[in-house]
Amino acid sequence: MPSQDLASYLKSIPAANLDKIELIDNPSSRYDASGNAIINIKMRRNRNAGLTGSINSGLSQGKFFRSNNSVNLNYSRKKLNVFSNIGFSTAKEYSKDVYDRKYYG
Repeated sequence: MPSQDLASYLKSIPAANLDKIELIDNPSSRYDASGNAIINIKMRRNRNAGLTGSINSGLSQGKFFRSNNSVNLNYSRKKLNVFSNIGFSTAKEYSKDVYDRKYYG
C-alpha cells in the first residue's frame, strides 16, 4: 500500500477501535512482504452485549410514491450472537410503452 494511502487509512480509524499497532522491521517468511517492513494493525473486538438495532426507511416519487423500509436487530451475549433483518417495500408501478412498427412488403 502506498504511504499516502496508508496515512489516510490510519487517520480514518477511530482510536477507540485500535488495540495495537506493530511495526515488524524484519518479517518472517510467514508474511509475503515485498518491502523491508510491515505494519500489523490489530483492532479491538466489539464486546458490546445486549440488543442493538437500526431502522431504515426511504421514500421516492415518480408518477407514484414508492417506499422501502427495513429493521435490523442484533442480540449479543458472551459467545451468542443472533442477527435478524426484515425489510419490505411498496410501489405502484407505471409504465408507458409506445411501439411504432413499419413493415415493408
